[in-house]
Parts: sequence; C-alpha cells; structure tokens
Amino acid sequence: MSERLQILGLALCLSACGNGGGDGDAGVDGGARLDAGPRPDTAVDVGPLPDAFSTDDAYVAPGTDAGASDTGQWVMGYYAAYQIDMYPVDQIDWSGLTHIALAPMVVKADGTIDYRFSAFGTDAEGRTFAQSLSSAAHAHGVHPILMLGGAGLSDHVLPAMNADMAGFVTRLLGVMDELGYDGIDLDVEATGFAVPELTRLASALRAARPSILLSLPGAVVEYGTHPEAGLATLVGYLDRYFIQSYYGGSDGLFTGSGPTGGFQSWFGSAMSDANDQRPFAIDHSFDELVAAGVPAEKLGMGVAFYAACYLIPNTTPPGGSDVSGPRQPAYASSSYCWDCGIGGGDNDYPLSAFFAAGGTYDHAAASARMFDTVAGSSYLSLPTATMDSHCGGRTRYVVYETPQSLEARGVWSRAHGYGGIIVWTIQQGWLPAGAADGMERNALMQALRRGFIAPP
Repeated sequence: MSERLQILGLALCLSACGNGGGDGDAGVDGGARLDAGPRPDTAVDVGPLPDAFSTDDAYVAPGTDAGASDTGQWVMGYYAAYQIDMYPVDQIDWSGLTHIALAPMVVKADGTIDYRFSAFGTDAEGRTFAQSLSSAAHAHGVHPILMLGGAGLSDHVLPAMNADMAGFVTRLLGVMDELGYDGIDLDVEATGFAVPELTRLASALRAARPSILLSLPGAVVEYGTHPEAGLATLVGYLDRYFIQSYYGGSDGLFTGSGPTGGFQSWFGSAMSDANDQRPFAIDHSFDELVAAGVPAEKLGMGVAFYAACYLIPNTTPPGGSDVSGPRQPAYASSSYCWDCGIGGGDNDYPLSAFFAAGGTYDHAAASARMFDTVAGSSYLSLPTATMDSHCGGRTRYVVYETPQSLEARGVWSRAHGYGGIIVWTIQQGWLPAGAADGMERNALMQALRRGFIAPP
C-alpha cells in the first residue's frame, strides 16, 4: 500500500472513531497516464467504533470549544444569496469556517457591479445584506470573500477587463471595501476566459492591493491529462487554488461507453483510485498540479453539500445489472456524457433533505450505508430500486458527504501539506431538527472544524 493510502486509511480510521454515530476551469491537454493498479476491496459499512479508540479521543460535541489550532487550512464555504432561507446568518456555525464566500457578484453589461447578488430586488437590499454578512464573519474571526461570476453569470467580465482594466479593478476593490470584504474568489466561467485571462485579472488585483485574499475554484485534472501551461504562474498571484472536485468532476459524473469497458459509477469527490473508467480523483489532480509547479500548500479540494443518484433504468446497461455501488458499468446513450442519467444534485437534493427524517437515507438499513476506504466517500447501496422524488426517479446508488468523509478529508489534507477545502454550498448542509441518526443541525460544519481547523 502506498504512503498516500496509508495516510488516507489513518484518516478514515480517525474519522470513523470521531463520528460517534453521526452527531454532530483551467483547461487540460492530453498526456501520459498513470497506472492506478489493482483495486482493493473497499466497501465497508459503518459499524461500531473500534475498541482502540473512544469518542473522547476523537470527537468534540457540536457547539463546544475544542481550542482552535493554526493548521494553515482554509475551509471556505460558499454562501449563495438565493439560499438565505436555507441557513440564516444567525444560525451559521462559524467555528467550521475560516472563510465565507458570498455568491454571486455579477458584472453588468456596462462593466459595473450588480449588488443584487442574483437574489435581491434592489441594489440597496443587496448592499445591506452583504454588509451584514461580512460584519458577522469578522465578528467570528472568519474572512468574508466575494465570489465573482459563476456559471452563466460571467459573460461581462472579459469585456469589462478589455475596455478598462485599471478602472475595472478599481471598481472591484471599491465594492469589496464598501461591503467590508477581505478578498475575491475568481469563479469566472465564460467562453474565452482561461488561464491567460485569469492571470491578467489576478495579477492586476494583486498589484493594486497586495494584501487582498484571492482564490480560484478551477477544474479537476482528468485522468490521462495534464494542467494547462501557465497555471503555476496564475497560482503565484493567488492565496488558494481549489479544484471543483465535487460531483465527480467539474462537469459532473461520467456515464457512457467512452473508454474500454465504458465509464463506471463513481463518487462526488473521490480521494483516490482514478483511471480511464472513473477519470477523476483528488490525489491525481493534486499530483499533476504539484508536478506542474503549483505549491501543495496552495491547493484545496472541493465538496458539495448535496447528494447525487444514479437513476434506474437510465444508467442500467442493456441486458446488464442496475448500478448499485461504485466501479460498476454506467450506461448512457452516447459514448461520453456528463450527468446523463444522474439525478439529484445542486439545489435538487441538498443534504438537509437527504438526511431528513423519513427520507431514503433514514429508511435505509445500516448494511446499505457504505463507506469506500480508498475513495474516502460515503454512499447508499440499496438492495432494490427505490423511488426518491429528490432524485427524480428510482435509484439504488446515491453518493453524498458525511461527517466521516469530511473529517477524513481534513486529516488527509493536513498530512500532505495541502491547503484546505471549499464547500458548495453551506446552506444545503444545515440539517433539519430531528435529522436521521440524531445528527445535530451543524454536524457537517463541526466535522469540517474537526478535520481541518481544530483537530481533536
């Protein structure tokens, strides 16, 4: 077993022991491929705590002070303005965060900033809320960040840069100062906006404000490819470069007959075990990025606070078996397809709904609640096809985050000297009262704190 997997195994053990039952896009080009080797038997159910550990050794109850330690890790949670009601500001568990990113800050066609954050009726309402969020963050020792752009909301950034870069940077910094924020997350997703354009913007912002906090949520590095040239130069202007490793890859979970044997069912944020048939894993991306000159301490992973489902019969191979777990053939009518036959996802299946009393997870037997020790990921493997309205159909295989998986990621990140994690979005992970397994409402935030910020 490699040193990487030995450390991941330790992380999973510590995480399981601490769970206590649940309280709680840069482009790529083609290149050489790595051999992932044979796959060990990785599926385990989450049973009793091992005798060698106790909850006192590895668990801190939600709401208590574990004594913050300077681990150097970022835990940056995205707070989408359009999801305010899902997690009111006065309920945020700030102890699980080091940074919070208000999303989205949108550039208008005239190059000015839209203060409505895609949620408010007027600029004045948006300003008031943004200022209240930054004030609350600072009061709890958390850095507030503004997320610039987002999918479908970034088209006017490049024209504004080309028209008057100095003026555009001045406007961005002015908004940041007016609203009380410490930095900007460069989530610019638009045609023609790649590493060179991101480097221009990041370098201009850094030159104008050397103390600014700058982050960027980039693409995962698909198996068999390498990072785009110039990425290391771009990251030199950033404080953190995160990969959008959640939901399989930046564009979703793969299905179809593409590689030899076809794509296989996989996880939202697999830690390891990538190959042609499941072409994304965090360790592979990080290895490639470090080899390309990106400092390990600036690299962070990404997770999502929502569940995804492989639908039946959509992903069932003709004449084959339904997908009921990882590394199984996942059918699509085309050879190479993102999210075809995948249900649930962002906004449709938040973990607040997934872990709610009376739902699919709550009704699932303990034997169906599985954990993959190599991929570091949780999943449901249901014995029969189950109708789930949040999935949008019937399913036997659901992937999601748990306190166990989140803590394991933190142990692994710290052990390897990486830089932390982003979460999309923290509102989707605020659990309802009476959640399954007696999980506390902020159980996921507490797991982030234990894993990344204040290890037990």
